[in-house]
Formats: sequence, C-alpha cells, structure tokens
Amino acid sequence: MQLLVTVFIICQPTITLADNLSLDDVRQILRQAREHVVSTPDAHHASRHLQFIADAQAKAGDVDEAIQTAVAIDRLPKGRFGSLFTKESALWAVHRARVDVGDIHGATKVQSFFSVEEAAESKALLLALLAEEKATTKDYDGAKLIVESIVDAEQRARGMARIAHGQAIAGDVQGALHTARSITDKASRSESLGNVAVAQARGGDFTGGIKTARSIVEEEKQINAYWDIALIQAEKGAVEDAMVTVAKIASEWAYDDASLDVANIQATRGEMQPALKLAHRISARWKRAIGIQEIARVQALAGNRVGARKSLRIAYRTAQEEKNRWLRVRALIRCAGTSVLVGNEEEALKVASSLPNDEEAHEAPMRHQALMAIVEALGTMGNIAAALKVENLVLDQVRELPMAQRYSEVDVRKSIKLEMYPAMIRAYSKAGNGTAALAWAFELTDSELKGGVLLAIAEGALDVLLPPAAPMKKQRFRFPL
Repeated sequence: MQLLVTVFIICQPTITLADNLSLDDVRQILRQAREHVVSTPDAHHASRHLQFIADAQAKAGDVDEAIQTAVAIDRLPKGRFGSLFTKESALWAVHRARVDVGDIHGATKVQSFFSVEEAAESKALLLALLAEEKATTKDYDGAKLIVESIVDAEQRARGMARIAHGQAIAGDVQGALHTARSITDKASRSESLGNVAVAQARGGDFTGGIKTARSIVEEEKQINAYWDIALIQAEKGAVEDAMVTVAKIASEWAYDDASLDVANIQATRGEMQPALKLAHRISARWKRAIGIQEIARVQALAGNRVGARKSLRIAYRTAQEEKNRWLRVRALIRCAGTSVLVGNEEEALKVASSLPNDEEAHEAPMRHQALMAIVEALGTMGNIAAALKVENLVLDQVRELPMAQRYSEVDVRKSIKLEMYPAMIRAYSKAGNGTAALAWAFELTDSELKGGVLLAIAEGALDVLLPPAAPMKKQRFRFPL
C-alpha cells in the first residue's frame, strides 16, 4: 500500500486568475486548508475542520487527498473529552460522497482503511451500487446475482431497491415496480417505490409516478415522493399540475414547504407575481412570511431591487402578524438577511437589535442568528468591509450571555471570528469572488482561522461548480413538539 504523507508543507497554491474558481483550484485550496488546520493546537476544532475538508475533497473528486486528510485526524493530540469527528467518521464522509455520485472505484479506495465490520458494510453498499449499474444496462440477471451475494438481509433489501431504481432509469418501469414490490423489508420497499416514482416523473410519466407514490405505505416516504414529483413538474413549467400533486401531501408542514418550493421555482424562472400569489396561500403566517422573503431574495439577486423591497415589506408585515413569539422571530431573522440584499443594511441591523438574546437549549440566541444572517448577506453582496464592522456587534451580543463570562476577551473574539469569517467568505466565494476571497484569506495570520476560511472558499466554489442535479426540497422548520 502506498505510504501516506504525514507532514504537509505549507505553501501558497497556484490559482487560476479568474473570479470563478475551477475544480483544480478548489482541490489546491483544500490541500492548503488542511496544511493550516493540522498545525493548530485545538484538537477538537482541527478534527472538525479536517472532516469537512475531507468531505469537500471527496466531492471535488480528490479521493486520495481526502483519505490523507481523514487519516490525519488520528495524528492530532487527543483532547480531554474526545471528539465527534474521528478518522472513521471522516472516512465514511469520503465514502458517502463518492457513493452519492456512483463512483465505485473511488469508494473502494476508502474501504481498505475501514475495520472488518465497516469494510463489510462498505462492500454491501458498493455491491448494491454495482447492481444498479448493471440494471441500468438491462443486465437484470447479473444485477440480481450481485445482490444475492450480499450477506446482510437489510443491505440485501437495499440492493434490490437499487436494482429497481436502475430498471426505472433504463425505462423498464413494470420491471422496476415488480422488483420494488418484491422487497419484504417495509422501509426498503417504501424507499424503492419512492425512487421508482421519481424516476417515472423525471422520464415524463407524471401520472405513473403519482400512481406509484400513492402505493407507498410509509407516510414520510410517500410525502417525499409527492414532493419530488411536484418539484420536477414545476421545473418543467407545469405549476398547476405541481400544486395538484402537492395537495396530495397529508402533512400540513410538508404541504406548506412543498408549496413554497414550487413558488421559489416560479420565482427563479422570473414568474414573480404567480410565485407571490402562491406564497400568499400558505396558512401559517410565519411560514408565509419566510416564503415571501425567499421570493424577495430571488428578486434582489436578479437585480430587481424595487420589486424585492415591495415583497420584503409584505414579508415583514406578515411576520409581525404571527402571534407565536418564537416563530415570529424566526421569520424576522430571515427577513433581516434579505434587507441587506435590497440595500437596507440599517433596517437589517435594527431588526437584529430588537430580537431576544436568550440562550436557547439547542441553538444560538435569535439576535446572534440574525447578525450572522446579515454577515452572510453582506458576503453575498461583496461588501466585506461592512460585514467586518458587524463583528463588534456580534461581540457585544455574545458578551451579554452568562456563558461568555467564563472566557477571556481574546477567546471570545477568536470564537466569533471562527464562526463569522467562514460564513461571510463562503457566501462571498459562492457569489463568484473566489480569487478576491483567497487574497483576503492569505492576509490572515492565525493558522486555524485561515484554514477554516480556505475551507469556506472551497465550499462556496463547489456549490457553484457542482450544483444539485435535481431541484432540492427545503424543510424550513418544524415546530418542536
């Protein structure tokens, strides 16, 4: 086996002189990020960053480097309380990233670093993927022979689901349905039928896809199938048909979110008035406000500030009508970020300062979330100078929290930078300012901070270079029970 390099030499990468970074640029940047991260003293932060770097490298197709990054986690000093981010979790992130794009060869490279148990699970996943490939070429007998070699019954069921998906892609819908229905495991059968339904829709057979979705017994998987089909219909311009499909969703929260996803697709197609009309049909005021705000965001990024400001005023008004304080604030956070995009930073900061600064059990204080949304929006707008001015406001907000009293001013400020700078720069990079972001990053003197910022630049570029192949569902928020 090739000996893995254990020492990374810090050097400036050679980057193409263009605003939009190439995939090769991204790979160079991620290697540079790793070099800085491994030299930082905080093992917990370093292991977290290394896992995300490995994941991004895998997505960028740099599998060998991703494996090196994952293995580097084992060479970090052991923290007092351990870490959720380990060599094993990073290797699985790399493995999943390659499986997701059907790269059996790349995923196999990771397999040799797994334990015996992990390698067996990996082998089952890859055999299922290979079976799907066989099925797409209509070699069904070969596909089934591969799946039959999988020892674990649950993994074998997933392999049959993969075959059904391959059959559907190949156009053999009846064969796919027969395979899916033959799966005895309820969860795998439901998931398989959902995949077949979506494949039918992508092939233009919406009636057949909806019929298949109707046969799914697990509600959540049926919801996802209807939701995906509706988004495919909306992408093709059949919005009314999409909303008929959305109406089949039994869950109220999923119905609202799917409706807003359809409205978003309309907005990105330039159909602003129909999109707004659809958003206004949402019954929950806070979610309706978020939906209208999302349309305002699309308008602003498309250069229609006048229309965006008008939509955003409606969103703010709708949010204020929400009686539940917690949900009202959640909508206002989103509106604050969009205020920046329409050129009204003063309004955004005013909204943020009005929000509660209570420490939540499972998330940051609402005021903090709003300030971070403003920072990201300023990054998107390319206004780094204004974003950096928000840093002192974030510092003041954090200082008010009881937990902040346990830490020194230096530690608090660094913690803020570690959160704020990557969020700002990722948005800046995603907006097409890759080389400018790099120039800014290399002015930083702290290795840990520089590594996190370089990772953010790469992630922002990857969002542009590797967009999702299909419209993505967006679950805006579920109210906790």
